[in-house]
Amino acid sequence: MPKSGDLGAVEAVLETDRVWSAFALADLAPEHRKHCEWYLDGDGTALVLVYRGFRPPLFFALGKEAALKPLIGEIAGEPEFYASVRGGVLDCLGEAGYGIHEEKTLYRMVHSGDTASVTADGRVERLGPSDHEQLVKLYEDGKETGETPPFFQQSMLENGVYYGVREEGKLTAAAGTLVLATEQSAACLGNVYTRRDRRGLGLGRIVTAAVTAELLQRRIRTIALNVRVDNHPAVRIYERLGFTRYCEYREARLDYREGSSSKDAA
Repeated sequence: MPKSGDLGAVEAVLETDRVWSAFALADLAPEHRKHCEWYLDGDGTALVLVYRGFRPPLFFALGKEAALKPLIGEIAGEPEFYASVRGGVLDCLGEAGYGIHEEKTLYRMVHSGDTASVTADGRVERLGPSDHEQLVKLYEDGKETGETPPFFQQSMLENGVYYGVREEGKLTAAAGTLVLATEQSAACLGNVYTRRDRRGLGLGRIVTAAVTAELLQRRIRTIALNVRVDNHPAVRIYERLGFTRYCEYREARLDYREGSSSKDAA
């Protein structure tokens, strides 16, 4: 059966494209693997991941569309997903009966490994589990404008790397790792946010630099992040920090509507 518990075989497929698979590689870490369902094709060239640590579950795919279609058939009927896919895979999901909503196009970016691109700044401080409440309050600043990071959990402070800037006792900017797997040497940055009244001062850049610097110090081989293609200021900041554009991909929320192949951007 395509569903697989062979993590060695899973990792071998993911290693064929480390940058695109960075999040999925990090999901092999013990704290994440319990949430994962892996589906492999018989040739070991294609893979689907359903990650149930969030609601809705996350959907990731690697491989050619022809090889992925049977794997998509294995999970068709799942009520909803949040998908991250390349090429025409989103359309394959539509053909399998999923309505496609809130679609956006992003860059996957990867760090060059150049330590000179990230410099220390005395205003940043390392954050930990005790800072969870303040981080939640910081991220809630973006609720009105729809900018609140959607994938933040307290466990990320326990297992990852977070830095922030605190002014008058309150966090005004923060960045961290969505996932970090030392054994797989993969990490993905995210949850970068600057309070709206403190923007334009470079705070987002310095907290992102601090996270990146620690990951480089730990000799993490693949350091990736996602950014919308139309977020030109953020792309420029990440490029100055040593990140390069690896590929474009599509994200969308999906809901299952059996027999439907319609696409709805509502």
